[in-house]
Amino acid sequence: MNRFILTIISLLFITHLSAQPKGKPDLKLVFYNVENFYDWENDPKTNDEEFLPESQRRWTKHRFEDKAMKLFKVFTAVGESEFPDIIGMAEVENLFVLKYLVNQTPMQKVSLGIVHRESADPRGIDACMLYRTDKLTLINSEFISLRQKNGQIQQTRDIVYASFRTRQKDVLHVFVNHWPSRRGGELETQQKRNNSAYVLRQKIDSILKTDPNARIIITGDFNDEPFNASITKTLKALTPEGSVPVSGIYNLSGKFVKTFGTGTLKFKGNWSVFDQIIVSGALLGNQGLTSCTSCAGVFNKQFLLNEDKTHMGFTPWRTYNGLNFSGGYSDHLPVYLNMYFR
Repeated sequence: MNRFILTIISLLFITHLSAQPKGKPDLKLVFYNVENFYDWENDPKTNDEEFLPESQRRWTKHRFEDKAMKLFKVFTAVGESEFPDIIGMAEVENLFVLKYLVNQTPMQKVSLGIVHRESADPRGIDACMLYRTDKLTLINSEFISLRQKNGQIQQTRDIVYASFRTRQKDVLHVFVNHWPSRRGGELETQQKRNNSAYVLRQKIDSILKTDPNARIIITGDFNDEPFNASITKTLKALTPEGSVPVSGIYNLSGKFVKTFGTGTLKFKGNWSVFDQIIVSGALLGNQGLTSCTSCAGVFNKQFLLNEDKTHMGFTPWRTYNGLNFSGGYSDHLPVYLNMYFR
């Protein structure tokens, strides 16, 4: 095979990074860790006793309904009055809270499908997806349990996977994650997140093996930063620079770290970027359904923030500070991705 043919073949597997198009996006994805979106009734199968009317937190039906309305406000604001097409969430308790959100708030004006399954998490909190059925057709969904090397299921949230067909016939693969927390120590819990990354990478590789040009979005609360080994080495999410192979996956959230005084959550005065947007190289192309390196962002409007009286600046306006109800939105900020048809 001569050098000319090899060059042509290589170009088929390279995409050139492009700037964000002007105008409203054709599709928008949002991910939001919504901080303990529980109902107000006891589930004997999970450890939800903190979120009951008689608990120290005094989580009541009224507080639940207020939280649901706040989530509606956030999703409407992120979409700039055009409701997002895909919403990934973490820390939702069950199907009831999701059905309430889509049917008993003004979100009912939009036709929304739900992708959810009860996970093995002891606290009963799950990851999930909502999607607009007027703009996307669900092809397939899967809930990926995390198994340790001995085959035992890890007691944590499933990775939620769904594939969609757009009205323009593009296929979009979406993963929503909520990896194990750092509770107990970052180093002591690192292997759990590495395992999550390994399981996710296997599924991504299976998709890319079938279709090297697959359009893939990986989002969620990873409880690790974009520069941590679970992301860079195990998941192999790279920083997009110059021309990139379409079969690679690229983290668009690195720039959030480099921007002083920003992130998706704040702990002891320091911002972290646990909530991220990662895409396959094919989604950074110039034809069909596309996105770009500047198409991802943190939604940090003022109404989601409170003054940080201890460490200066601002901090996400939480629903609870410890056991004290503060009536805010979440301890995380949402992240989003804009997409366009070319």
